[in-house]
Amino acid sequence: MGALRACLETTMPNAGMADVAHALVRAVSRLISTLVCEEDRASARVPTRHARVRAPRSRQALRFIRPVPALVLATALCLAAPVRVSRSMLAVLERGFDERIERFSIDDPLYLLGSTRGVYLEKYGAVFTAELNLVTGPAITPFRPKLTKEEVDKLRQKKLTRLPEVRQLMRDMMVTSATALSAVPPEEQIVVGVSLFYYSWENGAGLPGQIVMQAKRKTLVDYEAGRVDLKTLTASIQEQVF
Repeated sequence: MGALRACLETTMPNAGMADVAHALVRAVSRLISTLVCEEDRASARVPTRHARVRAPRSRQALRFIRPVPALVLATALCLAAPVRVSRSMLAVLERGFDERIERFSIDDPLYLLGSTRGVYLEKYGAVFTAELNLVTGPAITPFRPKLTKEEVDKLRQKKLTRLPEVRQLMRDMMVTSATALSAVPPEEQIVVGVSLFYYSWENGAGLPGQIVMQAKRKTLVDYEAGRVDLKTLTASIQEQVF
């Protein structure tokens, strides 16, 4: 039993499942100890002169109990095996993010360039990236090879006003991911990064090229469950702007 317990401790990264497994080991250990004691007491009551006496029933039961520790180990390992973050889990979220971006506004949409992509980095967390054009600009044609300064400034201002909405969209994506990816440990990160597209002729002063937001999955799940408020959530999100 000691070797079984040591094996469980070294093969189980999930502390909660390890506790369950140890409880199973202790229960089996008590059962076997009880049967052994009964067998010893029964043996003591059987006179030695009876050479052909049948073995006590508890000894017969022990023959069937012997495989139980291996069964406990196999069961415990199955319970404790961490659920891996599969490609299909990430793909579902990718499609959901794409649809959310595309439905952002019918009259004045965000333009998704390509598709959202997600990866899971073991012992770090889940990372999702996308590339957006905040606002489509006037077309450059042979008949209109250059835009006026007023047109360029108007586009810049419109993109600036879009940034808070994009940040809110990113926060919503983080909460959705944290809730869906239950296989990601609570202390690992959920990261959403958005790269922003600009035309070569744009005035990008004050506009970011990339926004990256991250937070612990636990905090995001707590917010979704109502255990923390928006102020706490906002304070816990780390944002990097490039």
